[in-house]
Amino acid sequence: MEFILFKRICVFLSWSLSFVKCRMLKVLGGDSSVLFFDFCKSFFLVFVIVLNPYGIKSSSDRHSEYLILGSTSESFDLDQDLSVVVLIDDETLSSIEAGYPVSYFTLAKMMQVISFYDPKLVFWDLLQHFEHSSNLDYWIRQLKKSGERHPVYMAQDPYYDTDLRLNDEGSLRGKLNDSTFLSPVSWYGPDNRYPLYISVEENKRPTTALLLYKEYCEDSIDCSSSSINKKNFERDMLVRWNSTSHSEQGSYISIPDSCKDTSSGFFKFLYSNFSYGFSSSVDREEKRNKCFPVLTIQAKDLLKDGAFASSFLRAALKDKYVFVGYDLKGSADKVISPVHRQLPGVFYHVMAFSNLVEMHDRYWKSSAAIGSYGASYSDIVQACLYFLVLIFSSFLRYTLTKKVLCESRVNMVYYVFSYVLFVFIVAVFGFVSSVLLDVLGPMNWLAYTGIVMVGGAVLYQPVFVKKVYGVLFLRKGGRNDL
Repeated sequence: MEFILFKRICVFLSWSLSFVKCRMLKVLGGDSSVLFFDFCKSFFLVFVIVLNPYGIKSSSDRHSEYLILGSTSESFDLDQDLSVVVLIDDETLSSIEAGYPVSYFTLAKMMQVISFYDPKLVFWDLLQHFEHSSNLDYWIRQLKKSGERHPVYMAQDPYYDTDLRLNDEGSLRGKLNDSTFLSPVSWYGPDNRYPLYISVEENKRPTTALLLYKEYCEDSIDCSSSSINKKNFERDMLVRWNSTSHSEQGSYISIPDSCKDTSSGFFKFLYSNFSYGFSSSVDREEKRNKCFPVLTIQAKDLLKDGAFASSFLRAALKDKYVFVGYDLKGSADKVISPVHRQLPGVFYHVMAFSNLVEMHDRYWKSSAAIGSYGASYSDIVQACLYFLVLIFSSFLRYTLTKKVLCESRVNMVYYVFSYVLFVFIVAVFGFVSSVLLDVLGPMNWLAYTGIVMVGGAVLYQPVFVKKVYGVLFLRKGGRNDL
């Protein structure tokens, strides 16, 4: 009885192994129809990437840009003597025993001190929609007085500031409109893009960074405000960040855990993010640069006795583009830098302005959209590159399959070298095209790396199947030297 059962088990195993063998031989078959199916699979995979189901590609694009900005931060060298940020922080409110928002009298005193040292211009990143304290007229008079010495820009929400509000001379927005230049700081769109033009009631309006850049070009020999072509600045900016700080930053403001540069090179930054899934948010925060990207001072220094005779403030403010903003705990006005820790929102405007000053109309742009569709030209070009890599790996697998079936030993070095060389050529083409072609933005290198890994797995499939085949069928006397 046991012998009959054992015999049946052997027959079943023999039939099962024969079935597996047929399937393996079918996979390893040299039929050209395999290429057609690989073509269809490659096209489907690339189509899924462009389709962007559940925002998977968008998340990959975002993190890829994060790595690009972080790894290239050391090569972005901005002029540290161009701008300065004045932060109205919790320590400032504590020193004057005041709450939020800061009174108009205090703001007027700050404006008076800043103007005393003859800055190039002053931008206030403060949205003031309603009167919140006394001395509003004093604040307005000081803004007008300072505006006679240098341009004064005030933040605005262009969707709130209707013509009716701005033309009402009795309203706060009307008074600010008469005494300052209003510059848009609110817009709709992704938070990792800085638009230089926004649409407001079917009109294109320049945002803060571009308005200040035009002021810069009034006095600069590097550019001319009259020669600024609107067409060259229509695309949203991918803001670059630097990894260095002002050499005198430590003497202006104390930073917890010491203000030190943690700048890293290209490969060091990529290596530090390689094990992203195995590091905590605290560990990643510790690796960030603890310094501010531009010279930063606290607003409390403007409110001290003797502020008008301070060599300290003169060095910080004279002939500078001054940006004033809040830095309060719990504030929603924050920006995430790929290099630094979470920063006050005013730094976003500083860095966008600095990007224009350093690169002019060659700033890093978002990929141009195709009409009203969600896809962009960059998506199409990258999809073609992905498709080429997958098809080439499938072709190598097709030729390798015949070698595996007919020969006991195959030289894998030739196939691996061919694949690596092709991948490198495609990567160079992708990089050059994203740099030279104005319609393209930064390439999604994370998605490309994933496609290369898939192609490598496809290429190795015949060898893997042959090895499994050898284990199952060649143990009885056959030989598998591969």
